[in-house]
Amino acid sequence: MNQITPIGIDLGKSVFYVHAVDRRGKAVERTRLTRSGLRRYMLRVPPCLVGMEACGGSQHWARWLKGYGHEAKPMPAQYVKAYVKTNKNDWRADYNESRPHKALNQLTPREYSEQLMQHDQKFAG
Repeated sequence: MNQITPIGIDLGKSVFYVHAVDRRGKAVERTRLTRSGLRRYMLRVPPCLVGMEACGGSQHWARWLKGYGHEAKPMPAQYVKAYVKTNKNDWRADYNESRPHKALNQLTPREYSEQLMQHDQKFAG
């Protein structure tokens, strides 16, 4: 496997699209994976930068990736939109361009996420 530096992941409910590039910015891999397939894939890839759209599942995946040494960076949706070149094919976009001027979302601590979830459940019923 070529040396992968950043990886872009388009998160979904059960299908995930992965776009990986090498040091020169050349696309090394573009693939469609299931939830278990994504876990297996990320375990075999050396630790690197992983970009993804900030959504409900991104906090879970960011924590999971950090646990295995990856640097996970959830991006606000309006910044990911700039990468989309065609309709509903986020995975074809190059998430891996360096955009230092764009703000990245911070990973929410697990305790805070759990507290928010309990708060939502309390007022939903």
